[in-house]
Amino acid sequence: MAKQAATAQRLATQCTTSKTASLLPYITTANTARDMDRIRAALGVPKISYYGESYGTYLGAVYATLFPHRGDRIVLDSSLPPEGYDIGYLRSQSAGFETRFPDFAKFAAAAHHQYHLGSTPAAVRAKYFQLAARLDDKSMQGYDGTAFRVVTAGMLRADSDRADLAAIWHALDTNQPLPGPNTPRGGAYTDNYPAAYLGVICGDSRWPTALATYQHNVAVDRVRHPMYGAFAANIRPCAFWPAPAEPKVRITDRGPSDIVMVQNTRDPATPLSEALRTRRALGERARMVTLDQGGHVAYLTGSNACGNDVVTDYLVTGQRPAHDTYFGRRCRRR
Repeated sequence: MAKQAATAQRLATQCTTSKTASLLPYITTANTARDMDRIRAALGVPKISYYGESYGTYLGAVYATLFPHRGDRIVLDSSLPPEGYDIGYLRSQSAGFETRFPDFAKFAAAAHHQYHLGSTPAAVRAKYFQLAARLDDKSMQGYDGTAFRVVTAGMLRADSDRADLAAIWHALDTNQPLPGPNTPRGGAYTDNYPAAYLGVICGDSRWPTALATYQHNVAVDRVRHPMYGAFAANIRPCAFWPAPAEPKVRITDRGPSDIVMVQNTRDPATPLSEALRTRRALGERARMVTLDQGGHVAYLTGSNACGNDVVTDYLVTGQRPAHDTYFGRRCRRR
């Protein structure tokens, strides 16, 4: 924890002492939403339609709250909670990891002859802890325990990444060359991405500043969600960030009924439980389409044709479902 705190403080110091540091309290989702409305005005249109996924759902919800009568057709795909990307949301990803992991475990167990990660889902889960512990002790090919956990979490987001993830695990387990580039996914970002990411999430919310708070959270979440809890609860540069310049926008149900939410049941990055909180906050403004599938981002990414049809119909015709709808794994295409 002390090492992570030192890293977080060093990164925060680099940002808060830069030439443009005075702007940091103003780099917020609310100001981005205001910029969006300036674009709308510059285009000379009375309303805009909006599709946002992941963090984009929070931006869309904030826009719909600040400018409730300037939205036409709004789709929020894989929603953050109504508070946005704060410490509570970040910690919720550990539960999302645990909910999604069985999909990968079943895939890897069915291909045990190829990847040798375990012939049962329970064995694959045990292999995760074994590899994480080994890499915590000694890094291999650019992977330490943290990189292994982060890469696994990231690749759980898409079914199309399961084979690549299993191949990475197998290579690390057998000390063989990694498939593809030897840099863990996420390590190839330029400086702009993490700077923008930190600017927004730290600028939006007040994060705890006491190291003891994070130590407590890590201890609790390590027990509650042992696969990813300690990482998700750990300290971030936001602990050393200047306070936001204005209060956070409160998402409410005030405004027209023009929002469709779409959500997977087993989303590791934006868990269903958090999306349901946003659904409740929006009240009659929204309808929610829930799909029984895994992965992050629901529309056009999975095999649930019924959910895709509902969202497409809304974007094309403006016709929303009359009520919240759930589609199981087997559905009939209309």
